Amino acid sequence: MKVECVDAVQQAIGRQITQAEQIGIEDKIRETMRRLAAKDPRAWAAMPRAERLRAAGEAASKDFEHAAELKAERAALQVEAHARHVPVVELAGKRGFEVVQRKLDQADAYIKGVHREYLRKVLDTIDYATRQDTGSVVMRGVRWISNLENPERSRAFVREVMGQDTGDAGAKAAAKAWLEGVESMRNRFNAAGGDVRKLSYGYLPQPHDPGRIREAGIVTWVRDVLPMLDRSRFVTENGRPMNDAEIGKTLEEAWRTIETEGWANIEPGQFRGEGSLANAGSQARVLHFKDPDSYIDYLGKYGQGTVFDALSGHLGWMAKNIGLVETFGPSPAATFRTMHDTARQANGVDRVAGLMNTADMWGTLVGEFNNPHSQHAARIGQGLRNIEVFGKLQAAVLSSITDIPTYFVTLGYNRLGFWQGTTNLLRAMTPGLRGDVGRYADLAGLIADSKISDMNRWASENIGSGWTARLSNATMKASFMNAWTDSIRRAFSVSMMGGLARIAPTPWAQLEAGDRARLERKGWTADEWSVLQHAQPETWRSTPMLTPASVLKAEGIDPALAQRVVSRLLGTIVDEAEFASVGPDLATRTLQAGGLQKGTGKGELWRSMMLFKSFPIAILTRHWNRALSGDMTPAGQVTYGAALGFGMTLFGGLVMQLTALRDGRDPMAMDNLKFWQSAFARGGGAGFLGDMLLNGVGRQGQSGASAAVGSIAGPVVGSGFELLYDVGLENVREAAEGKDTHVGAEAFRWARGHTPFVNLWYGKLAIDQAMLNQAQEALSPGYLARVRGRSEREWGSTWWWEPQASGVFSDQGFEGPQRAPELGAAVGAP
Repeated sequence: MKVECVDAVQQAIGRQITQAEQIGIEDKIRETMRRLAAKDPRAWAAMPRAERLRAAGEAASKDFEHAAELKAERAALQVEAHARHVPVVELAGKRGFEVVQRKLDQADAYIKGVHREYLRKVLDTIDYATRQDTGSVVMRGVRWISNLENPERSRAFVREVMGQDTGDAGAKAAAKAWLEGVESMRNRFNAAGGDVRKLSYGYLPQPHDPGRIREAGIVTWVRDVLPMLDRSRFVTENGRPMNDAEIGKTLEEAWRTIETEGWANIEPGQFRGEGSLANAGSQARVLHFKDPDSYIDYLGKYGQGTVFDALSGHLGWMAKNIGLVETFGPSPAATFRTMHDTARQANGVDRVAGLMNTADMWGTLVGEFNNPHSQHAARIGQGLRNIEVFGKLQAAVLSSITDIPTYFVTLGYNRLGFWQGTTNLLRAMTPGLRGDVGRYADLAGLIADSKISDMNRWASENIGSGWTARLSNATMKASFMNAWTDSIRRAFSVSMMGGLARIAPTPWAQLEAGDRARLERKGWTADEWSVLQHAQPETWRSTPMLTPASVLKAEGIDPALAQRVVSRLLGTIVDEAEFASVGPDLATRTLQAGGLQKGTGKGELWRSMMLFKSFPIAILTRHWNRALSGDMTPAGQVTYGAALGFGMTLFGGLVMQLTALRDGRDPMAMDNLKFWQSAFARGGGAGFLGDMLLNGVGRQGQSGASAAVGSIAGPVVGSGFELLYDVGLENVREAAEGKDTHVGAEAFRWARGHTPFVNLWYGKLAIDQAMLNQAQEALSPGYLARVRGRSEREWGSTWWWEPQASGVFSDQGFEGPQRAPELGAAVGAP
């Protein structure tokens, strides 16, 4: 260590520095000198060395002072967080783990609220990125259905963020909204103990893909990146521009850090504590791109997804960090560990969703298991699951009509008006009024899920990027699944804003006991609720509404508290909307992850096994858990459970009848126990058992063995087994026994089950009758007779459009329906 560096800092700080402070001080001085030199290299180079050293010492001393102040601030915030959470767990005794689980649920909802709050702030950015009004009609349609990013808009947006005037008013507004939004998030995170510095130019996230960077190799990556950089930002401590070799050395260090996801900077065997989340984002940026095209080119070659994916990912990451530090202090992991150990000392039972525990729940909340061990393995596993999604979920919207009973049950639980809720639902689903509801919800921060994330409520938390992801998203959109779910959740959200506006003027102590208990379960406190006493609700369609804007406009309220209340408000509404149209909660996501790392053999196998099970699991963890242990009287619990069970069974029966009509069959007779057992399972009320009962009998034409394997091991393994067993081994056995084989027909059926768009619920029957039945019959003579026979044996079905071998390519000509559906068959009419 150079003595002159130590002396420079001691003179600037006015005291002797400790031995611990001396460690790395030479590197600190060098880094500070480079940072100061980059501001004005010529002026810096002209300064005498002693003056440069003095300036660096003064700057470093300020950093030391800032670090000391920050340490004290973080300690105080951590003590306060400890006092808010740990005593509550301690008082719960053996039920301490229930308190821990509830607090993690509250944090999850709060993070959702923070995320929606800032999505509201960058609404212009979202609208600009998702609007498809350039290019040909065909290209606009393709982009809309497949969620492809508009490249012209991306470049215009990036140019505006980086200070170039494009003349595009939309890009300018989008960039302004983005920069203001991320700056607000940075300031809020720092207020909670963070230490993220502001860039001297417009901020754009750099989501590196370690897998792609690793595959390229250090030499290729450095060679590709070097021409993209703004060389003016790479200077030595003397102010001299770095040459290629010096920049290359810096890039090599960056490559090792990115490729190993930070492990290159950790000495083997070094003790590593839980650390402080407040340090997230405090590292200096290494890559500074020279222009917008270089940034976009890098993102395309070594990033994760598109520009809009990068923006969305950064918002989600910052929202999670803000939510965690505001809830659990600057070191959330330390707070959780203390709560967990306190509950364990009381000998409580640590169980989440039957199989997992609160440590797994915490790992899921912070995203620990989504950091892939192997990017390559994770991409393969996710791609296989995406293929199952776009092959198997093309009629999922029919099954989603069971959202109607969960919508009204959730309205009742929250004491929201039935007629108001019905009116809002009709508005959200009526083409002429849907836009009005959508625009109001967007402005209130209740951005539609389909605008901001992979929409896959039946499958997994997200579906990633790449061509399989685009096809999955396109399938969900083309099936109207996105529109249906958005409509349900927006209708409920608007209704709940009205309901909260009704009770907001009531002081906390005077709230009806049930209302207060429900709010406490979401994490509300008396202090937070008191903010609403000062809010003046907005009026929408003659109805008072409690919105984020009305809270932020409240007079006499600390801005930081008002901001937290906005996040609590939005988080409460969003979480309840996911009861109305069932979405996976934290417990469900914990079970889906299984406590296993993504990108490992076990982790990918488990995620594949859990595919398509998020809905029945969420029904159990959300609604049935609420019915059994919710904040209701015993009579209320019975009423809730009865309404849920009856409603979902009734609508499960409706799903079965609609499915029959979609397949060309008359409605099934409902005067038998078998129908209602299946209706209960189809409605989601039977959870796993219902899933296995429905899929374990070869409904899609596969063997019972394949269907059972798919039900237990998941559709990915099930599809592989079906291809190997049904298409392969069974036909080999039949051929060896001298029997007729059906390898062509079964291979065709298997391929069709993994092909996008051919099984969409509104077009499947017409495509079947026009082409696919004919192909199937040609490959396996007698196939249609077997379909008819199986349907008649299982349900006694008759047909309004009987499966036929004639089609558009047949000499016999295409035949339309024989008659209209016989709706009376449902009630036994002849």
